[in-house]
Amino acid sequence: MADLVTGPVNTGESDLNIPGVRFERIPSSSDPRGSFAKPYTRPLDSPDKILEVFWSYSTTGVVRGLHVQGPRSGSAKSVFLTEGRVLDVILDLRRSSHTYGHFRCFVLDPGVSLHIPHGCAHGFQALEPSRMVYLCDAPYDPASDHGVRFDSLGIPWPIPAPTVSERDLSLPPWAAYETPFP
Repeated sequence: MADLVTGPVNTGESDLNIPGVRFERIPSSSDPRGSFAKPYTRPLDSPDKILEVFWSYSTTGVVRGLHVQGPRSGSAKSVFLTEGRVLDVILDLRRSSHTYGHFRCFVLDPGVSLHIPHGCAHGFQALEPSRMVYLCDAPYDPASDHGVRFDSLGIPWPIPAPTVSERDLSLPPWAAYETPFP
């Protein structure tokens, strides 16, 4: 199942049909000098804490994902673009969730952040040259890193014949994936 969200993001819907997934408008201002933005603020009552920050640069057509860290060292993350435009995909891998096995697709551009909860895989296709920043609440653990093959779910990737890493091509297809998330 997929919902392709295009155009302006609906920030009034808190979970976008997958529990814990949310969009947030990035506060920004501009003047003749340029612009200034504040992509992340931790709510005072939030247990979330950012432990690692990554960024990726992807040329047009690149697909990254669908990646997730296992429950032992799982990480929630917030992602946003500093440049470009992507089709972002979230797949719910939590067996107890009413949206288990469902994915959602969102067109992201700078100005919006997307929060991905523990137990959801994440991936995207660059629709133009794009730089994505990842704010993660757990350190990267190569032993726990896994995912689902990008082309095994019927995701409507808009650019055919994508560039994909060998690592991502070796991920198991959805039909063979065994979730470790309760």
